[in-house]
Amino acid sequence: MKRRLAVHTVAAVAAALTAARLSAKAPVGRVMRLGGLGSYPIAEEAFHSALNQRGWQIGRNLILEYRYTKGDRQLYQSLAKELVDLRVDVISAIDDLAAVAAYNATKTIPIVATVIAPIEQGLAK
Repeated sequence: MKRRLAVHTVAAVAAALTAARLSAKAPVGRVMRLGGLGSYPIAEEAFHSALNQRGWQIGRNLILEYRYTKGDRQLYQSLAKELVDLRVDVISAIDDLAAVAAYNATKTIPIVATVIAPIEQGLAK
Protein backbone atom coordinates (compact mmCIF):
# COMPACT_ATOMS: atom_id res chain seq x y z
CA MET A 1 0.00 0.00 0.00
CA LYS A 2 2.80 2.47 0.87
CA ARG A 3 4.52 1.75 -2.45
CA ARG A 4 1.30 2.48 -4.36
CA LEU A 5 0.92 5.76 -2.46
CA ALA A 6 4.52 6.67 -3.29
CA VAL A 7 4.03 5.94 -6.99
CA HIS A 8 0.77 7.88 -6.95
CA THR A 9 2.45 10.84 -5.25
CA VAL A 10 5.36 10.84 -7.71
CA ALA A 11 2.86 10.76 -10.58
CA ALA A 12 1.08 13.76 -9.07
CA VAL A 13 4.36 15.67 -8.91
CA ALA A 14 5.19 14.84 -12.51
CA ALA A 15 1.78 16.17 -13.48
CA ALA A 16 2.34 19.22 -11.28
CA LEU A 17 5.61 19.99 -13.00
CA THR A 18 3.91 19.71 -16.37
CA ALA A 19 0.98 21.83 -15.24
CA ALA A 20 3.41 24.54 -14.18
CA ARG A 21 4.98 24.38 -17.66
CA LEU A 22 8.22 23.08 -16.22
CA SER A 23 10.05 20.09 -17.57
CA ALA A 24 10.34 16.85 -15.64
CA LYS A 25 14.06 17.63 -15.41
CA ALA A 26 15.15 20.38 -13.08
CA PRO A 27 15.79 23.64 -14.92
CA VAL A 28 19.09 25.41 -14.42
CA GLY A 29 18.91 28.62 -12.40
CA ARG A 30 15.24 28.27 -11.43
CA VAL A 31 13.92 27.60 -7.96
CA MET A 32 10.45 26.06 -7.97
CA ARG A 33 8.15 26.27 -4.99
CA LEU A 34 5.78 23.31 -4.74
CA GLY A 35 2.89 23.42 -2.27
CA GLY A 36 1.48 20.20 -0.90
CA LEU A 37 -1.88 20.08 0.86
CA GLY A 38 -3.45 17.07 2.53
CA SER A 39 -4.52 15.44 5.75
CA TYR A 40 -1.32 13.56 6.66
CA PRO A 41 2.16 13.09 5.16
CA ILE A 42 2.34 10.12 2.78
CA ALA A 43 5.42 8.55 1.24
CA GLU A 44 7.57 11.67 1.63
CA GLU A 45 10.84 9.73 1.53
CA ALA A 46 9.97 8.03 -1.77
CA PHE A 47 8.71 11.34 -3.12
CA HIS A 48 11.94 13.15 -2.23
CA SER A 49 14.00 10.33 -3.73
CA ALA A 50 12.09 10.48 -7.02
CA LEU A 51 12.54 14.23 -7.20
CA ASN A 52 16.25 13.92 -6.49
CA GLN A 53 16.64 11.36 -9.31
CA ARG A 54 15.22 13.96 -11.70
CA GLY A 55 17.65 16.66 -10.60
CA TRP A 56 15.42 18.43 -8.10
CA GLN A 57 17.30 19.17 -4.90
CA ILE A 58 15.31 20.37 -1.94
CA GLY A 59 16.69 23.67 -0.73
CA ARG A 60 18.70 24.23 -3.90
CA ASN A 61 16.32 24.37 -6.86
CA LEU A 62 13.15 23.21 -5.12
CA ILE A 63 11.32 24.48 -2.07
CA LEU A 64 8.60 22.23 -0.69
CA GLU A 65 5.84 23.84 1.30
CA TYR A 66 3.78 21.11 2.96
CA ARG A 67 0.60 21.86 4.85
CA TYR A 68 -1.26 19.08 6.69
CA THR A 69 -4.56 19.22 8.55
CA LYS A 70 -3.76 16.15 10.68
CA GLY A 71 -7.40 15.17 10.56
CA ASP A 72 -8.87 18.60 11.31
CA ARG A 73 -11.13 19.30 8.32
CA GLN A 74 -11.60 22.90 9.41
CA LEU A 75 -7.97 23.68 8.52
CA TYR A 76 -8.11 22.93 4.78
CA GLN A 77 -9.20 26.37 3.62
CA SER A 78 -6.78 28.34 5.81
CA LEU A 79 -3.86 26.09 4.85
CA ALA A 80 -4.73 26.42 1.15
CA LYS A 81 -4.73 30.19 1.58
CA GLU A 82 -1.28 29.97 3.23
CA LEU A 83 0.06 28.22 0.13
CA VAL A 84 -1.47 30.86 -2.12
CA ASP A 85 0.02 33.62 0.04
CA LEU A 86 3.43 31.94 -0.28
CA ARG A 87 3.04 32.20 -4.07
CA VAL A 88 3.83 28.56 -4.75
CA ASP A 89 4.24 27.63 -8.42
CA VAL A 90 1.84 24.72 -8.19
CA ILE A 91 -0.33 23.05 -5.53
CA SER A 92 -0.44 19.28 -5.21
CA ALA A 93 -3.69 18.36 -3.44
CA ILE A 94 -3.36 14.94 -1.88
CA ASP A 95 -7.05 14.26 -1.22
CA ASP A 96 -10.54 15.45 -2.21
CA LEU A 97 -10.92 18.01 0.57
CA ALA A 98 -7.51 19.47 -0.23
CA ALA A 99 -8.45 19.76 -3.91
CA VAL A 100 -11.66 21.63 -3.11
CA ALA A 101 -9.87 23.97 -0.68
CA ALA A 102 -7.11 24.71 -3.21
CA TYR A 103 -9.68 25.31 -5.95
CA ASN A 104 -11.53 27.76 -3.70
CA ALA A 105 -8.31 29.53 -2.69
CA THR A 106 -6.92 30.31 -6.15
CA LYS A 107 -7.85 30.62 -9.78
CA THR A 108 -4.30 31.38 -10.97
CA ILE A 109 -2.03 28.72 -9.44
CA PRO A 110 -2.12 25.33 -11.19
CA ILE A 111 -3.56 22.58 -9.00
CA VAL A 112 -2.80 18.92 -9.48
CA ALA A 113 -5.10 16.68 -7.49
CA THR A 114 -6.14 13.13 -6.99
CA VAL A 115 -9.90 13.42 -6.80
CA ILE A 116 -12.49 10.68 -6.91
CA ALA A 117 -15.38 12.69 -8.39
CA PRO A 118 -14.06 15.98 -9.83
CA ILE A 119 -17.21 16.85 -11.81
CA GLU A 120 -19.54 16.22 -8.89
CA GLN A 121 -17.33 18.37 -6.64
CA GLY A 122 -17.32 21.25 -9.11
CA LEU A 123 -13.61 20.95 -9.91
CA ALA A 124 -14.03 20.02 -13.59
CA LYS A 125 -16.64 20.32 -16.32
